[in-house]
Amino acid sequence: MIRNKIRDQYGILLTSKDISNITQSERSLDGNNLRTFQQLLHDKYGCITKVKASDRNEFEALFFTNSDMQKSVTNWPEILFVDGTYKLFNLRYTLYLLIIQNGNGRGEIGGVAITASETAHVLEWIAKTFRENNSKACQNTKCIMTDKGLTERKAFEAVFPGIKCLLCLFHTLKSFDKHTEKSKL
Repeated sequence: MIRNKIRDQYGILLTSKDISNITQSERSLDGNNLRTFQQLLHDKYGCITKVKASDRNEFEALFFTNSDMQKSVTNWPEILFVDGTYKLFNLRYTLYLLIIQNGNGRGEIGGVAITASETAHVLEWIAKTFRENNSKACQNTKCIMTDKGLTERKAFEAVFPGIKCLLCLFHTLKSFDKHTEKSKL
């Protein structure tokens, strides 16, 4: 589904093999899987990529965007949706889509991140990297909506101070249902 959305909106057809290049056998940045994946994103799809590594040179996150995604953010910067799809690929990474809402009420991808963890410093790095790649447009962002994760919300609040951050009602209710039993109510 996510691959289809990226393909339909931006002409980027990422196969499972393309994505697994980043996650095949190890998290070390010494291997060429990550460089190969970055090169593919750059050469074939015109993407700007940025990698976050730990002090031990272990992969923490990859962010990418291209000019079409940046144009969407420029055209409709008012609300940013942050949605994570968890435990993907062989290493169970998380795929984050940073989505804006266009003039027709449809979502368009403004940036993509793949993370090895959902820690506060990684999520804050994603927010900062997105902002750096869309600095002028982000001055007009009024609201950010995240899924159920409070860590996401706090990370984006730190990078976008003074902007209203909301939790998605759908994800909140889904989490509430999961953690409550009808017999206890």
